Amino acid sequence: MKNKHITNLWLCCLIIFLLILIVNQNNKEGWFVYQQLPYGNYYNGSEPKSFYSRPIYRKPYMYPVCHRVEYPVPHCRTLD
Repeated sequence: MKNKHITNLWLCCLIIFLLILIVNQNNKEGWFVYQQLPYGNYYNGSEPKSFYSRPIYRKPYMYPVCHRVEYPVPHCRTLD
């Protein structure tokens, strides 16, 4: 009699654990690559990415000198 209750308890725990895994499987964070204007630097971020207008009052240090980077995509990044 006691073994039957333990078996039922383990079965219920297993079902609850599987349901939690199925529900949490859809909560994936999406990452994407975006280009910062006006100088063309690439960055990556998670969605939803909210953009707002922020005026840049000065050019980056030693603009237009830049260095070649491969991450997140191959491009020429300015010296900030």
